[in-house]
Amino acid sequence: GDTKTYFHTAWYGSAVNEDHYLLIDCGEGLSLGDFTLNYYTLPVSASNVDAPTVMVIEGTDHTGSDGLPADFTEIATLTSNDATPLPTAKNQYYTSGVLGNGEDYRFVRLRVTKTTGGLFGTHYYFGLAELGIYRMENAVHNIDGRFTTLTKDDVMGALDEVQCAKLLLDYS
Repeated sequence: GDTKTYFHTAWYGSAVNEDHYLLIDCGEGLSLGDFTLNYYTLPVSASNVDAPTVMVIEGTDHTGSDGLPADFTEIATLTSNDATPLPTAKNQYYTSGVLGNGEDYRFVRLRVTKTTGGLFGTHYYFGLAELGIYRMENAVHNIDGRFTTLTKDDVMGALDEVQCAKLLLDYS
C-alpha cells in the first residue's frame, strides 16, 4: 500500500452536526463477525496528525426509511489509553485485538469522537491511511439464510473429492 495517500473527513465548508465516521458496507446478503482493524496514521508529509484518540466501532443490519444504515450497536470503543493504544503520532501503524460481540453485521461504522486534531463545528475531524478490516474466520455468512456457511475446510474438502473423482474417471 501507499501510506502517502489517505482518507480524511471534512475540516472546512459546511459543518455537519454529528461525529465524523467511516462506514463499511459488506454488501447485500453478507456480514462481518469477529474482525481486526488496522491502519496507519497520516504520513509525515501531512500538515497535521489528526489521529483518532477515541474510536467507537458499531454495527448494524438495519436500514431506515431513507435507506441508510440505522440502529447501530456498539461493538467496541478503542482509545489512546488502551493496553494497545491508538497511535497519536504521524505514520504509525495500528492493529487492534479481535473486535466483535458475537453478532454479524452488514454495516460496520468507525465513529470518531476525539482526535489529536481540531474541531469542525462541534465535532472532531480525522484522517487514516491504508485501512484494513480482516475477518477472524475463513467463512462467508449469508445473513438472509439462502446459502449455507462454508468454511475454508469445507471448500478444500469438496475440491479434494472433485480431484479424486477426476482421477478415477481418467483411469477408468
